[in-house]
Amino acid sequence: MATYKLPISSDPRQRMTFNAGGMNVSLTMYYNPIPDGGQWFIDLADAESDEVLVSGYAIVCGAPILKRMTLPFYFRLIDTSGLNLNPYGGNDMGSRCELHVIEK
Repeated sequence: MATYKLPISSDPRQRMTFNAGGMNVSLTMYYNPIPDGGQWFIDLADAESDEVLVSGYAIVCGAPILKRMTLPFYFRLIDTSGLNLNPYGGNDMGSRCELHVIEK
């Protein structure tokens, strides 16, 4: 199983394309400041066909993200402090919290 750290930042709206498990994927990650502390979400699409795979999926630390889907990969949001806390506010992403892609 290959694991990749995605180049994310605290920018409240980010878009990137990557290849995992032989699939070209377009990832959009965005921050919603409501409720207090906010929440990060992802949208996924097939980068070649633009078919939407996932829309508006909240990401959290400590749990495999989208592992039960039939995609050839899943995500894990890692709290580098070791406390396993979700990102609080918009500034934790890309610093304390890292997003990793794990191929199945």
